[in-house]
Amino acid sequence: MASTQNQTREVNVDVLIVGLGPAGTACGLELNATGIKVLGIDRSHFPRDKICGDALPTEAQFEVDRLGLGQSCPEIRTTSRFAQWSPDGSPSYQHCFQTQAPIFQAIRRYDLDNWLVRQCASEGLWMEFGWKVQVIQRDNKNKTWIASGSIHSKRGLRIGSFSIYTRCIVGCDGVGSVVRRATERSKETKTIVLASRCYRLVDPSRNHNQSTIAFRWQGTGAYSWRFAVPGGHNCGIAWLCQSDQPKISGKAIIDLTRTLEPGCRDVRTMGLPILQSIPSIDGAEGIFLCGDAACLVDPLLGHGIDRAMKSGKLAGKALRESLKKGEKPAETSFRYRENLAKQCNEWLNRCS
Repeated sequence: MASTQNQTREVNVDVLIVGLGPAGTACGLELNATGIKVLGIDRSHFPRDKICGDALPTEAQFEVDRLGLGQSCPEIRTTSRFAQWSPDGSPSYQHCFQTQAPIFQAIRRYDLDNWLVRQCASEGLWMEFGWKVQVIQRDNKNKTWIASGSIHSKRGLRIGSFSIYTRCIVGCDGVGSVVRRATERSKETKTIVLASRCYRLVDPSRNHNQSTIAFRWQGTGAYSWRFAVPGGHNCGIAWLCQSDQPKISGKAIIDLTRTLEPGCRDVRTMGLPILQSIPSIDGAEGIFLCGDAACLVDPLLGHGIDRAMKSGKLAGKALRESLKKGEKPAETSFRYRENLAKQCNEWLNRCS
């Protein structure tokens, strides 16, 4: 639908997906052609950049291959050899290794997320872009959620507003999730750690077919990375430390990144919402938190694309099955949280 000046939209749907990154698109694709009226919205217009390390974990590789990336757009992904090293005496990572085969895969989020959105469009998922959720309220009388906000053009100009009435909201809107803040019952302290990211163009003096993680700082879980992506390397630092270990400021991590990667000027920072404990199965009726909104990032390696896609699929599967079972939203969202808790327990056991 073409945007008109000061448009006001009122929409009724069965399921609202907020955020169309890997979690939101995975959920949308799972719900395609189910008879459930679904709307996916994102505050950005695609393609858009997303600060990330760009590493594509194995489970995410399988998923995007299943969706057809290898056939439709292979040039946006890079495969490289992988090495990991740490200083002598590191308490966390004693082993250094280097693969001989090109097993490590990375893809810029600018390309991956845009490709996933195009996949959803080709499947007929209803999506709106430039829609920024600002308020989420509960209508207890009608047992619905009302998500309201503003509509923005590609240039960032406010061109209207919206109100969406729905029984279920899938929150895939990242570390600062509006859905989570508006609906969570217990205000648990989330562990958000700092990371940086910058891009280097191909450097003839470096092996552009090599990706590396380096645990440089003894006594911490912090590390730097250099991941091969199309056209160069994604470089950065993840300061993943325990509570009794040194913290770092945004300015300090930017300066440290520039010291390690002097060719990178546009250094950006991000928060990594890491998974530290099994999430509570208590939650609001009809609310499904996925990906970074559910704080699922791996506490050791910092990656989250695979977990975002997994949780989005879990939410979509629960909603799809609810149609067959005739469940109420409270039952479906509780079942999703139970399944997510089991999955988180499995992830945490891998880290122990």
